[in-house]
Amino acid sequence: MNIKLGTIATHSLLTVGLALGVASAHARDYNVTHDQEQLVQPGMTADALKAVLGSPAAVEAVGSEPGPIWTYQVANVSSAIPDGRTLFDIQFGADGRVISANEFFTVPDSTGD
Repeated sequence: MNIKLGTIATHSLLTVGLALGVASAHARDYNVTHDQEQLVQPGMTADALKAVLGSPAAVEAVGSEPGPIWTYQVANVSSAIPDGRTLFDIQFGADGRVISANEFFTVPDSTGD
């Protein structure tokens, strides 16, 4: 059975497919699972880390640290504290390689500052 689609229908399907692809790729970035955390090893390069975890939610350069800190949000973690988040930080050394990785819980500042 052959189905012919018109140009508008073909473009619409293509647009929807691309949008879904971008959305799923974007969802991969910033969030990691506990299984993915286990793949992070000291000595990994930024490119190797990005291949395993995707893009970080934040990259921060702290003056006293030798290299940047990449932060990801940990997916599928429920919290009894509203708006609390579990984060995963990866510290790089001056040579651009992972030196440490830590998971921690954060609660938003309730003072309004």
